[in-house]
Amino acid sequence: MRQIKEERERQNDRAERARNNAGVTGKTNGAAKRRKIKRTVADYAIIAAAAVIMALDYDLFVMQNNFAPAGLNGVAAMVEHLTGGTFSLAYMSLLINIPLCIFAYFFTDKEYAVKTFVYCFIYSAIYQFLKETAILKNFRYCTNGADTIYPVLISGVLGGIAYGAAFRRNGSTGGTDIISKYVNKKNPYLNFFWVVFALNAMVAVASYFVFTQTDPVTGAVIHDYKPVCMCVLHCFISSFMANRGLQGVKSAYKFLIITKHAEEIDREIVEKLKHSATKLIGTGVYSNTERDVIICVVGKHQIVDFENIVRKYPDTFAFVETVNETIGTFRRVKRKADESFYYVDE
Repeated sequence: MRQIKEERERQNDRAERARNNAGVTGKTNGAAKRRKIKRTVADYAIIAAAAVIMALDYDLFVMQNNFAPAGLNGVAAMVEHLTGGTFSLAYMSLLINIPLCIFAYFFTDKEYAVKTFVYCFIYSAIYQFLKETAILKNFRYCTNGADTIYPVLISGVLGGIAYGAAFRRNGSTGGTDIISKYVNKKNPYLNFFWVVFALNAMVAVASYFVFTQTDPVTGAVIHDYKPVCMCVLHCFISSFMANRGLQGVKSAYKFLIITKHAEEIDREIVEKLKHSATKLIGTGVYSNTERDVIICVVGKHQIVDFENIVRKYPDTFAFVETVNETIGTFRRVKRKADESFYYVDE
């Protein structure tokens, strides 16, 4: 009888632990789902904002100054110019990108395709709205052929911001980006740069023949190389800004230190820099002796302080690398009333 009672108690304990584990698992899954929903909403909000920025860019700076940015959007801009505005850039963008998004949905990545379509749709809708209503007419930067470098600079910066924001959220601006995604998936080692370069070069050359003027006296067509230069400059600036955006805003510097004085350096890192670090054991290939290896990531304003710490100790070798972005969970630990430091939450 006693054994039966003890067995029932053990079964009850197991059942209670199972219920508790199920509750913890349920809470964890619920929190993960909420984080996923928040991230998804943030992704689409940022992609929508990028599309609005690009639409403003084209309405205020590009179409007013007779030049075509690189890519398929540049082709769409030239079509609108040649048709005198009757066939809008917005229609041309959708005509190009809807089939490409459908293609991407089945052959590359579904999430990427949906986000790209959302971007293209919002971009086209906002641009067409701005064009038809002209509500920002007084803000359009039209240089009338003088000082055209300023709208190109502004347009390149805005375009690069929009590119980078869309790419970081697993989306794109459509056009050659979708083709590049597919080619990279099929052949990761193929350098698609030359294909994009060839398309951009064709847009730049074509702009020489598209954006022309007519002599008021003779009626002769006057070609100008300025739209070509504007296209190339816009391509460079937008690519530079997009790359900066893709590198992230949480840049830092990683120190890797090989030393015999790990404890002293660790103490100074914690007390002076208010950081923690990761310590490993390394073995020298030539000497076959063990050394402590310290890895620490700090902000750019702490580089000099970190170097001053390292220089104090002999038999210490260190190098520093640029970290484009820091990702992960960190905890702030209060040590005193006015002191704290950070460590990776394992």
